[in-house]
Amino acid sequence: MGCRPVPGLRRAWLVLMRGGGHIALFPPGSERYATRSLEAYLAGLDLLFGTIVVMPTWNTLEPAIYDPLLRLMPSEGFWGLLIAMRGAIHLVALRINGAAWWTPYIRAVVSGWASLMFAVFAVTLFFAEPFRPGLVFSLAVLNAVAHYQCLRRSARDAGMACHAARS
Repeated sequence: MGCRPVPGLRRAWLVLMRGGGHIALFPPGSERYATRSLEAYLAGLDLLFGTIVVMPTWNTLEPAIYDPLLRLMPSEGFWGLLIAMRGAIHLVALRINGAAWWTPYIRAVVSGWASLMFAVFAVTLFFAEPFRPGLVFSLAVLNAVAHYQCLRRSARDAGMACHAARS
């Protein structure tokens, strides 16, 4: 017997995906700029990770090796709240994505905020665990670079918005 598709699954997949394979988090007609899939992915991860860190049973930074990082912030819950807020603000700006003139600027601010935060996190982790460069690179440096790429794209969109406003 051949493999038969689950009824409705293909239809649900087509509704979820639009042309070009972008996840349809953004309603048609509300975007002036191209869909920013990397930004949406990172913003969703920020919201999820920040929410998990805020939970009282979660102790991500409990080992003593994270003491230098813990000295940089009031508490782990506060750090998680900042990450979750940044992700939520970023998702709202991406949802609007050009329907309002200010969305590229908000996207640039939260992407720059994330890139800077992960860069500080990378430096702190490097000095806390100098013998585990894989952790530093995979967790912090790649996130900082990815958020910097989002910052560049949103800055380009902001330049387009500024140029359109002058025209």
